[in-house]
Amino acid sequence: MRAIILAAGIGERLRPHTLRSAKPALPFLNLPLICFPWFHLQRVGVTTLVVNTHHCPETVKAAAAVIGCPNTSFTFESPQILGSGGGIMNAESLLRGEQSFLVANGDEVLLAPTGLTELWQQHAREKNLATLLVCEHPEVGSKFGGVWCDPQGRVHGFGKAAPSGGLRGLHFTGFMALSDRVFAFLPKGQPSNILYDGLVAGLAAGERVACTLTENNWYETGSEQDFLAATEQCLLHLFGGDEQGRFLEQLFYHYGRVLFPQNSQLIVGKDCAVDPSARFEGPCLLGNGVTVGSNVTIKKYAVIGDATTVAEGCVLDQTVLGRNLSLSARTTLSQVLRLA
Repeated sequence: MRAIILAAGIGERLRPHTLRSAKPALPFLNLPLICFPWFHLQRVGVTTLVVNTHHCPETVKAAAAVIGCPNTSFTFESPQILGSGGGIMNAESLLRGEQSFLVANGDEVLLAPTGLTELWQQHAREKNLATLLVCEHPEVGSKFGGVWCDPQGRVHGFGKAAPSGGLRGLHFTGFMALSDRVFAFLPKGQPSNILYDGLVAGLAAGERVACTLTENNWYETGSEQDFLAATEQCLLHLFGGDEQGRFLEQLFYHYGRVLFPQNSQLIVGKDCAVDPSARFEGPCLLGNGVTVGSNVTIKKYAVIGDATTVAEGCVLDQTVLGRNLSLSARTTLSQVLRLA
């Protein structure tokens, strides 16, 4: 089975963190974001992967090395980025050959254990041009454009307004299955959007586009505020031990990230050193090789990246730190995302 992960975007809303790194290479819960969509893809049986690149391609390649797919190819878009449709069209020769393939955005955080399996099965059964994985979201039609579906799950259009009456607006999670027929509806060598250009053209030609509804366990990471909110929600799942938390545990172990629960508020990775006087008032996830000094206080939540040192007397509240950082003694951080 073949798939493409779209990783060419510039991550403009997450600057300055994306100035020197592509967004899919940034750490989320101490793993590159690209690890999250790949976990879904490999669970459904993908063995051949394409990753498109444009901005900071070397960081994407380094992050993709973590996922461990031996049959991975990279495309590079230059001088301009080609968009989701153009990126897929640019990889046509690598994606054709098995009638259909899967597509995932490289920065999607979706905690849905069965969603992609159901998507692939429906797509094969109905022989659709495209089958989109969608969820309910209160901001469809305002913050987000919607996937507008009839009661039978057939898609009639995309955007912030319904193309006709009687349709339900759902949120696209970033995962879809596409038939090889889609290449007939995408322009060659120029930017395009897979939804608004490719699938709209397919709909106009009478092709069927459908959707599969999954639980609303999709998390937005586009801005600093969104990234921090997604981190908090995922930590609550992880520490709460619910279905989504168990899904996260499986994901971590798949990538060799061993988790060592220390108490109800602290989970550490390998080779961590935590001073006994440190206080954890909310959930805190430590990467590998983290050092936490004396009298450190973690308030609402924190994630601390691999090989990062938090010196004595620091106070972290709603804070995410990247890898290989060093905080000076008695530093106070609140609602801070610091990845480099």
